[in-house]
Amino acid sequence: MALRRTRTPPRPLTAGDVVVTFHHGLGEWTAAQVTRLDVDEELADVLDLDWSSSTRPESLEDLGHLRPLTRQAGNWKGERSHCHAPWVLPRSCTVIGTAPPLVERSSQTYGLRWSIGDALSWERLAASGQSNWDDDPTQVSIEGPDLQVPDGVDDLAAIRRLHVKDVVRLDGAIIAATFPNLTELSLYGDLCEMTGAAALNQLTSLRELSVTGYFGMTAADALTVEDAPELEYIDLHNVPHEFATAMRRLWRPEAANGTYLSVTGARKPEWVAENKDNPLRDWDQREGISASAYRKSIAQFKQTRRQILATLDTPPADRTSRMTSIGSAYAEAFNAIDLATGDDLIMTEEREELIAAVVEVLEAAAKDRGVDLSSEREALLDGVDATRDW
Repeated sequence: MALRRTRTPPRPLTAGDVVVTFHHGLGEWTAAQVTRLDVDEELADVLDLDWSSSTRPESLEDLGHLRPLTRQAGNWKGERSHCHAPWVLPRSCTVIGTAPPLVERSSQTYGLRWSIGDALSWERLAASGQSNWDDDPTQVSIEGPDLQVPDGVDDLAAIRRLHVKDVVRLDGAIIAATFPNLTELSLYGDLCEMTGAAALNQLTSLRELSVTGYFGMTAADALTVEDAPELEYIDLHNVPHEFATAMRRLWRPEAANGTYLSVTGARKPEWVAENKDNPLRDWDQREGISASAYRKSIAQFKQTRRQILATLDTPPADRTSRMTSIGSAYAEAFNAIDLATGDDLIMTEEREELIAAVVEVLEAAAKDRGVDLSSEREALLDGVDATRDW
């Protein structure tokens, strides 16, 4: 019988390893220790160290006495900066030695990525009287519908982190030209459009890329290892299938060199066409939601939508009671769908999405017809709230 191979991280990594990396926001080298590896979940427990230096350390001796970073700002109250992260050691990180783990217990928090130096940066910002995202001159957050640089941002070359949300149409060439020194780019949309994505290859310092809900990219737009040599974290969700496939092909082998890749919801053109007006489309392939539960949920929403619109064509005096009944039936249907899954389908996020879905039907109708439907909205939600078990 062949022996089963023990799984190991793509880049060599063991508990106790001390890792260093350069943090662009601080402008200094920072450090952390890997305190534990979870083979089953492919996670590493990463403990930030209270240390930074303008000089790159070559050995543990350069760090002096190893001391965990404790968080004081906000609600941390002296807790250690200790977090689970994917066990792919980022390419910007270097192991300079190994020491007995400073913490024996497993971390109780989870992170999407390695973030060595971020906690230290926030602590120093808070100590200087700055305590929120907008206080950091290297970070910008832009929310749609257009890509407008916020007032007060003068030195665009200094921006390292850009978060974009719900900008309806994005041009990758404009992003690359406007923010040439990005190390982190996060794009979050809901069936939004992106052109010129290949221009993101001009961001040669880019380390992290997250794209959700943007379409229009093709295989030719994929970032390449040669043009984005520092890219170490890629998270793609609800993006074109062709683009996702090309990114997988180029970057999956790079795990051995320190690039973490996650691709979910690779969508073909047919899916985009079918789901343009589907507010529950994010349920498709979501963890914990089976294909059967998804189909039943979509069918029920479409039925409820037809009932709402039909009711709006009746005399106003009849609408309130009908809306209450529609809301009650909607809730009962999802009670049954949830029960069939063992009460594990509808959590907080799904509950909010179900309510928002029917509210959006009324809001769109009110806008199209130029009428006030607030009474109908209240009656619909009264029916939902009176009946739902979720």
